[in-house]
Amino acid sequence: LIEVTTYDDFKENDLCVVWKDDKHLKDFRYFSHVENGKARCFTYGYTSYTRKDTSIWPNCRKATEEEIKTKTIKD
Repeated sequence: LIEVTTYDDFKENDLCVVWKDDKHLKDFRYFSHVENGKARCFTYGYTSYTRKDTSIWPNCRKATEEEIKTKTIKD
């Protein structure tokens, strides 16, 4: 058996939707890595190519194709 985690299919620089406790305050961030089971994303829209600063997000999911195309987060 192989243990599968929430972020197994995430790659560095994947566009993600992140939020803290308030689901209405979602934002786009680029995925960096997982640390202690939590997603770390690059700060302020940076990627691994532009900056190395990251922050932890309690909620993180991959952006959908529609969100990527329209640059609008769907609930």
